[in-house]
Amino acid sequence: MTSALRQELVKTAYLPDVSYTRSGREFYPQKDIWQYKDELNTIYMDFTKFKCSYEIRQSIKKIICWYAENRSPSYTSSMFRYLLFFFIKTYEELQVDVTYINSEILLNYYSFLPECNKYFLGYISGLIKHWISMELPGVSQDCLALLEQLRIKGCTKGEAVLTHDPEHGAFTALEYQSLLSGLNTAYETGEMEREDFLLAWLCLTLGQRPIQFAGLKLCDFHIFVGENNEQEYFLDIPRAKQRHQLARESFATRPIDPTIGEILAEHIESLRNSFKGLLDDPEQAPMFPAARASQEMSKGFEFHRTSTTISLKIKQILSTLRVHSERTGDYLNITPTRARRSLGSRAAAEGHGELVIAELLDHTDIQNVGVYVQALPDMLERLNEALAFQLAPRLQAFAGVLIDHKTQAKKRDRLFICSPHSDFKPVGQCGRHDFCQSFAPIACYTCINFQAWMDGPHASILTYLLKERKRLLRSTDPRIASVNDRTIMAVAQVVLKCKEMKEKGDIVQ
Repeated sequence: MTSALRQELVKTAYLPDVSYTRSGREFYPQKDIWQYKDELNTIYMDFTKFKCSYEIRQSIKKIICWYAENRSPSYTSSMFRYLLFFFIKTYEELQVDVTYINSEILLNYYSFLPECNKYFLGYISGLIKHWISMELPGVSQDCLALLEQLRIKGCTKGEAVLTHDPEHGAFTALEYQSLLSGLNTAYETGEMEREDFLLAWLCLTLGQRPIQFAGLKLCDFHIFVGENNEQEYFLDIPRAKQRHQLARESFATRPIDPTIGEILAEHIESLRNSFKGLLDDPEQAPMFPAARASQEMSKGFEFHRTSTTISLKIKQILSTLRVHSERTGDYLNITPTRARRSLGSRAAAEGHGELVIAELLDHTDIQNVGVYVQALPDMLERLNEALAFQLAPRLQAFAGVLIDHKTQAKKRDRLFICSPHSDFKPVGQCGRHDFCQSFAPIACYTCINFQAWMDGPHASILTYLLKERKRLLRSTDPRIASVNDRTIMAVAQVVLKCKEMKEKGDIVQ
């Protein structure tokens, strides 16, 4: 290539010294590494990783610059990643730098991809077409004809949901109940801060993306007085991942459980006072703020966490619960994505259609929600005593302690818990020294204050629960029949522990 032609190509792909994203964040296109924070996203793009000629790299910068100026930061990052993978994969297979993109190179790339990743070409097809329309050097016109004719396979949607993947799919009903129970217990006992509890609770119950929680501000929380002067709580969730939209351009309103709403109101009032003097309008403060303001964040988001840090925070909070899975016997793999998939699965199990599920998951269409309706429910319809004994050690649902009351000093202030399902014989005692509104003894087995007696009639309780479940399964909705499944596992765990202690001779007869 002559120097004159080279200069002409570089001139065609001229890059400004400074450019601005849609949100007004400045970046420097001429640099080989673009690193900045745009709204709630951390952007890092290293153009030196492209295995191509200098001229093509300039064109790549020009096209990515256009995306950064006109599209959302997350969409721009995706285009960069898929294009980079194309160049790296092509270099690995051909062992030469890409000097020109033509239809042959695109076809070779498509053939290199495994079946599960064929859709990668579809992600960059729009970029290639736009590259040609901008008349930037590096792509031949025959690429346009090829992309118009080629039927590119789409990505496999919802495989983890359809296969009930225990590591990446939706949580089962038992796993989900264990998470909520563990979360509530951790907060009630003071082991978890209020802010962490609220973030985790919203993630599990609303199933929104981390970037949406990162974008929440105090002004997004609303309290209305409903009928009978009862307060109703609502949260305006930013619809952050709508194509071409900014982080807080549109919202979806979600009702909040009154109990959680009261706690959230206290949290917001505390933050409102904390941000007085730090912000001109404390209502614009983030709902889940960072420890300190970041000068790198876009204007209006100085105290916000990024979507990445929110995601890591959610994982860290929920991992401290150390919840077991009845499927693997190990600790649950907990991610915000699994919480989203669980929301869709629960909605499908409750009989909601694709339109409702799409609205709950904040999708613009229904093309990605059909898997929730197709997936079979994970409920254990034929739960019996043998299966309960098999799953109980894995789930670890029993939250209390097992004691031998015959050898321990009895205290008069202990509240003995009797069961109408075992001739009113005591099954244990309450460690709170107080009455509660829970339905004893059924609710006691998953309560941390329960002290189960080793010689209590736990087997009778288990028999009753299984019979009641079977009766409800015949006469009502299966979801109602399964409401006590976690309690059944807890009682089964106690029965197994008592049997083990008796075999060891640790129970006084």
